[in-house]
Amino acid sequence: MKTEELNSKIKELNDYFISKIIEGNYQVIKKESTNITIRVSSYMFTFWFGNDVDYFDCTEMRIDQPNFMKLQFDDKKTKKTVRNVLMSEITETREEEIERLEEKLQMLKSIKV
Repeated sequence: MKTEELNSKIKELNDYFISKIIEGNYQVIKKESTNITIRVSSYMFTFWFGNDVDYFDCTEMRIDQPNFMKLQFDDKKTKKTVRNVLMSEITETREEEIERLEEKLQMLKSIKV
């Protein structure tokens, strides 16, 4: 297979996974406040969230198992769409963490030194 053909197949596969995520056809495997691991068509992907779309990426490796492939985004709009879809999955986790930390802060404030 020629390099051009191979690159075309890789791009086709990349676009397939991105469209599946945008359509909501994935299963959440693990979610934390800054990352999420999902399964799409039996392949695993981990995404890392920063403060905005410029700091969102499909990480190349997970500690327990490498990603099937590192997804590449053609444009910022697609990247932002995927980020927003997956961000909705971890918003609850972040809100729970904030609530837990606020409770801990209140408890610490109530302790008299």
